[in-house]
Amino acid sequence: MKLFLRLGLIGLLPLTAACAPLPHVGDRAVPNAFFVFFDSGSASPAEGSDAVLREAAAFARAHDTLQFKVVGHRAKAEKDDALDIARAVAVGARLETAGVASDRMVVVGMGHAESIAAAAGNDPAADRRVDIMVSLGGK
Repeated sequence: MKLFLRLGLIGLLPLTAACAPLPHVGDRAVPNAFFVFFDSGSASPAEGSDAVLREAAAFARAHDTLQFKVVGHRAKAEKDDALDIARAVAVGARLETAGVASDRMVVVGMGHAESIAAAAGNDPAADRRVDIMVSLGGK
């Protein structure tokens, strides 16, 4: 896995789904992201995340030309500056263990720069996440 630390905004993502739809590729709709959530202060995926990680890994194995950006986030109240990247690395490692080649993933930490808590009713749990972003092109 390549490790990068970058700050920027990519927009708001829905919190209620494990996967958000993308336009059709060929005759099939493909997801553009999978979401893994975390308990406060933890770099281990929250209980119930295994199903999302399995779905993301299965999708990646079935579409071997796609690239993935694994983006870690932390809530503003979480003061550990390394927590976002630790979360992203943990998810990337789980995907790699499930058969996704590391050269297909870029792992980044965003800190709390891409907060979506306000869009989720000011729930800081929304910011304790990793987004597995699907890229139809290069990394």
